[in-house]
Amino acid sequence: MSPRVLVLGWDGATWDVLDRLLDAGRVPHLARLLDGGARAVLRSTDPPVTPAAWTSLATGMDPGRTGVLGFRHQDLRRLSGYSPRLAGGDDLRGRTLYEHAAASGLGVALVAHPMTWPPFPLPGGALLAGWPRPETRDPPVWPPELAEPLRPWGVEQDRPSDATRTRDGARDPLRAAEELDARTMRVARRWLTERSDALTFVGLQGTDHVAHRFWGCPELDDVYARCDGWLGELQEIAPDASVVIVSDHGFGPGPTGIVHLGRALEVAGLARAAAPRPARRLAALRHALPTDRWKAVRARLPNGLRRWGFEGAGGHQAGHTRVTRVPLYEGWEGLVVQVRGRQRGGVVDPADYQRVREQARRAVLAVADEAGPVAVRVVDREEVWRGPQLSGFPDLLVELRPELTGGAAVGDGPVVEPRVRPEGEGSHRPDGIFVASGPGFAAGEVAPIPPQDVIATALAVLGLGVPETVDGRPRADLLTAEAPRPVPRRSGQRSEVPHMQDRASLEASLEALGYL
Repeated sequence: MSPRVLVLGWDGATWDVLDRLLDAGRVPHLARLLDGGARAVLRSTDPPVTPAAWTSLATGMDPGRTGVLGFRHQDLRRLSGYSPRLAGGDDLRGRTLYEHAAASGLGVALVAHPMTWPPFPLPGGALLAGWPRPETRDPPVWPPELAEPLRPWGVEQDRPSDATRTRDGARDPLRAAEELDARTMRVARRWLTERSDALTFVGLQGTDHVAHRFWGCPELDDVYARCDGWLGELQEIAPDASVVIVSDHGFGPGPTGIVHLGRALEVAGLARAAAPRPARRLAALRHALPTDRWKAVRARLPNGLRRWGFEGAGGHQAGHTRVTRVPLYEGWEGLVVQVRGRQRGGVVDPADYQRVREQARRAVLAVADEAGPVAVRVVDREEVWRGPQLSGFPDLLVELRPELTGGAAVGDGPVVEPRVRPEGEGSHRPDGIFVASGPGFAAGEVAPIPPQDVIATALAVLGLGVPETVDGRPRADLLTAEAPRPVPRRSGQRSEVPHMQDRASLEASLEALGYL
């Protein structure tokens, strides 16, 4: 019998929750996998967010090669540090290890793999676009003829998705998460039954969406238990398949303090605050209000004002600022040296780049509160990422302590201030989960694994080597046999499919979740 691998993506899953549920006997199917399988920490990308981590997992490449750090692409020519261009399926199309496997003759099905909207072709395979994606009347699948068997699918009218709203429009984040994953499972059951793919990926989002709002609450435990039940169902359909379970990052409680690095740069003489502007007031309001109240306020703002506020929220004077802050994700911040000729209004002579970067590092490392230095690390981008996109990434990466988040305030005021954490609020952590069990996989606890190595290791079980041009490699400590040798790069051609045809809907969906 030909080998099969089933990869389950439990977005944001963490051992911090699962170990407790394992002890309580609430995830029996996972427990059986672990009895004869391998366990590891998934060490996420920097920052540990959905776009960067899932894109690296799919492509086997470092973010410095994919160019994806967040939901928007970087543009360091702008003071905001961001481009209006959103990351998505166009960044994966023609670059994934799944396409490499399909082109090599393996059957591949992707069921709700994150960052695959709009959907793109897999040679001989099937793809249901994953989150984030707009709500659509028709199933977002490729090839299009696979849509008909999946109807009825979506809403009566195409609209932005909102992880807190159900299909009938009610605001109920728990039911909304269950509905989203239930639709994914409907497709997974059908394709696993009707198709004979060697590699199938099934992505579930509830473990992330609910953790953001119910961290430490019984409701989150129930979501994990439901995912474990679905794991058992899929194993019954494909009992011969080896199983991998992986998350893109972990989770922990939300932040209880805010660090305004813009003010630290001003104290060090590296930045100058601009006169108060409405954009800065919008940024301050965003940090002062709970997420749900901020969404209600933002919904009343015209689109143009929202975008203008996003671009101008940094609050520093162009032409008088040597280093700017670029928010990456909560406790992960970027610092950008404003180099003459590289940035619009850059003032730092290229010959002084390293000296100014070092000044910025020291300025951040000097910031402390009663618990000690606020930064866990402040490192050069070359120490974190590698690849041709590196020149477009922030010059320094700042990782704050887990209980802290970045703030946008500039001018007079404290650099570090307390924040009231709403009950149940959860936030990302770097350490996710990895489980592998079944024919081809070794047993035992192994060293942490990066996203780039996950699919490379799954392909090794299927007897396929990865292209020698990617970063990911099969993990020998996870395999019972020697991994296939890397293969030469294939001259794959990017398929011609519609590009981000409904960016406005996707942008609205991400705004509803507080990511934009």
